[in-house]
Amino acid sequence: MSKHVKESDQEGEDGFDAEAVYSNQNDVCKIPSSVLFRLCLLALQNIDSPTRTAISRVANIIRVLSTHFVPLTDTLLLEAYEWSVEQEGDTKDLLQEDVGDALVATITARR
Repeated sequence: MSKHVKESDQEGEDGFDAEAVYSNQNDVCKIPSSVLFRLCLLALQNIDSPTRTAISRVANIIRVLSTHFVPLTDTLLLEAYEWSVEQEGDTKDLLQEDVGDALVATITARR
């Protein structure tokens, strides 16, 4: 439930649309799921292998750090990424408990 806002009051400075920002409506819901799925597949087909690997590596690093309750920063993610590349393992290896523990121990020891 939200307060009704007049059309002229919806946009503030610099075209900021407060109603859209504070809305609980998701624009993606307007797209049928079958179309959304096809769009996602099409987008994934255009991503080269090195980029996919980098995305996977970052996603796994975030998973590991979050399970260890390590606050994320851009610097910390970069250090974790560089550490994981140095290990020369597969990106999925980061999800192994011992590798994840080593990552967290190494990165937090540098702080």
